[in-house]
Amino acid sequence: MKVLSKAYSCSCSDFEGEDIFYGESSNKAKAKAFDSWDFIPYIEIKARRAKDLDLIKPNPSSLLNNLTESQVKKMKHMTGLSVGRNQYRNYYTSCSPVEDLEMLIPMGLAGRFNKFDSIVYYLTDKGLEVIKSTVPLTRKEVNNQANESIKKKT
Repeated sequence: MKVLSKAYSCSCSDFEGEDIFYGESSNKAKAKAFDSWDFIPYIEIKARRAKDLDLIKPNPSSLLNNLTESQVKKMKHMTGLSVGRNQYRNYYTSCSPVEDLEMLIPMGLAGRFNKFDSIVYYLTDKGLEVIKSTVPLTRKEVNNQANESIKKKT
């Protein structure tokens, strides 16, 4: 497993709870917390390693080799994965056919339907699996997937 970013749980005595920040060191994570939190002196921020939440390099699907950078970018956009690690939608609306997305349909990665005067594209389960393979996972998620895989085999 290759760690892309180390996770640090940052807290401050001025408020309850902790937030996760990523950085090469605790000082860099504290600096990000300082930038994010208003009115909290840097010296009051505490950071401790949260190894389970480290971001791990994903194992990309081999189907990505058949896709252009533009197609991958559109697939991420249509699922919301261009913004963060969580999918929160599955559509892309256009007034005219989008060649990049049209090419995904015969590959079984996308589908489309018409709604009013628009074309709505969506990713199939196969398409979602392919695009999610580009998203870094936390160490905890990787371990959970490995445990689930072992349970399925037994």
